[in-house]
Amino acid sequence: MSEFVSAVLRVQMRRIDDFIDRRNRSAQILDEMLADVPMVNPLEFPGQVTRRCYLNYVMHYDARAAGSVHRDVFRKAMAAEGTPIGEMGMSRNRDDPLLLNEIPLLAGPLRERDKTRFCGRKINYASQQFPNAREILDNTMMQITQNWLLSDEKAVRDIGTAIQKVAENIDELRKKTLDRIELQSYREIDQ
Repeated sequence: MSEFVSAVLRVQMRRIDDFIDRRNRSAQILDEMLADVPMVNPLEFPGQVTRRCYLNYVMHYDARAAGSVHRDVFRKAMAAEGTPIGEMGMSRNRDDPLLLNEIPLLAGPLRERDKTRFCGRKINYASQQFPNAREILDNTMMQITQNWLLSDEKAVRDIGTAIQKVAENIDELRKKTLDRIELQSYREIDQ
């Protein structure tokens, strides 16, 4: 870390409690607004957790409750409402999220010493398969990033309202998705 970065961080650390409190208030607003949205479920925390940092506001998307409308269709509709909702995980690019075992640091030969030290044995993470984690990453989890959580209350309520609006119009999304699939299959038949 450079001296400049250290100086900026030192000043920001004085504000950390304010940032955490703002993100918690924003998350509480979203929790209340999404309580009746069947396909979007915020993560639940054990009762003993009294304060969270909320780097991101993570939600579980239930495609069954959405009548089989895929999460990414829901996310695109959210973006059209001016509220981008991200997917979880690191990524090579926007459409290719990585599981932890796919991150080069863990998948490659780097830091073998650390793998042994923390795990007690060498593990070849790259050779492991995690189908449940892949399913969740590709189809279920989505997030609102912390910059939105640090917004004012009106902006946070706008996010909640946008989610409610898209959820209320899920039948229209399903119809548009089915129409697109039919149109694509007709094009394939023509060719």
